[in-house]
Parts: sequence; C-alpha cells; structure tokens
Amino acid sequence: MRAGSAGAGVSERESTDLPVPVLGLAFKYGILEKLILHAYGDFLPSVEIGDVDGSLTNLTAALEYRAFEHVGFGGSYNLLDVDVDVDKGSFRGAVDYSIEGAQLYLRLAF
Repeated sequence: MRAGSAGAGVSERESTDLPVPVLGLAFKYGILEKLILHAYGDFLPSVEIGDVDGSLTNLTAALEYRAFEHVGFGGSYNLLDVDVDVDKGSFRGAVDYSIEGAQLYLRLAF
C-alpha cells in the first residue's frame, strides 16, 4: 500500500469444474391482447467452493404494452442480490451487494 492512500485492495478467487446449480423460473401472461406481464427469477442457493461461500438472487417483474407487432414499451422492477463470505485462516471477508430499481424500456422484436 502506498503512503497516504485511502485504503487497501483485497482480492480472493476460487473456481470449480463442477456444475453449479442455478434454479430459474420464467412467467409470461397476456393480460390483454397487447398487454403482457413478465416475471423472471434466478436463484443460486448457498454454494461453497473452497473458502468462499455465496448465494445469488436475481428477480424481475415487468409490464409491457405491444403497441405494434414488432414494437413494445414497458416498465420493470429489478432486484439483484449477491451474498458472499470468505473465511480463510485469519482473513474473514463478506460482500453483501444489492441493486434494485425501476426501469423503462423500448423493445424491438424481429
């Protein structure tokens, strides 16, 4: 670390050749002829690889209006939550990362 720097960087990396189970669910429903409800979810249950233990949740709910055959616009609410813990000897670390918010979009379908 350089003198006068604000903090230190720490990096930890693990990998595996084994498949990691990700559970997913997608739902699409036509409320009206041109109004569509979308819902998606991906879940990585708590997985431990070496000294790293983590989980992930990714959720989206959207309402879309298909104004024309190939053009739609809508709004969605998204949530991404990552929870990772590292326990390696005297080093313990954790990342609790969450992003959530609304989104407006235009969809072009071909």
